[in-house]
Amino acid sequence: PALPASNEEKKNISSWIRENKLIENDFIIIHAGGSRQHPEKRWPYYEHLAKIFSAENKSIVWVGGNDDLEINRTLSSIAGINASNQFTFLELAELGRRASFAITNDSGPMHIFSCSGIPVYAFFGPTNWQRNHAIGQKEFVITKDLSVGGQNKSCQDLSQIKVEDVVAILKKSILI
Repeated sequence: PALPASNEEKKNISSWIRENKLIENDFIIIHAGGSRQHPEKRWPYYEHLAKIFSAENKSIVWVGGNDDLEINRTLSSIAGINASNQFTFLELAELGRRASFAITNDSGPMHIFSCSGIPVYAFFGPTNWQRNHAIGQKEFVITKDLSVGGQNKSCQDLSQIKVEDVVAILKKSILI
């Protein structure tokens, strides 16, 4: 899939990156939020992950919309830049093309970033990742599989996906 940006959108993103003193291909985009109607789809440990990234001098850009303002304010006070409500869909895809990778919940931005050609690590718990993961991103799905009644089913509770597990996945991929 592709979401091509216009020259103006590319220029806007170049300016934004420069103004925020980021280095292209050397920052992480994180969408920690999601729909207020589905808080169960939000991984609860982004604060801990932000502290780890900060300790490793990784630049973070927190993205999202109105439903994400509060969480992005909190997380950006720990590390990174709050970029809530700053981009159109096409600008968000262009920002993704300039990042090293993205981390998201099961959300709209997950699908936008999959059009950017970067790895998109996405948390899945209560929804079926096999049906809902971003196109071309199957190998980057993060879930905690449990044996339920003899069948492997995705864990319903995202809190069972620990920060240490996520860091191990990223280190294995040589992204941090």
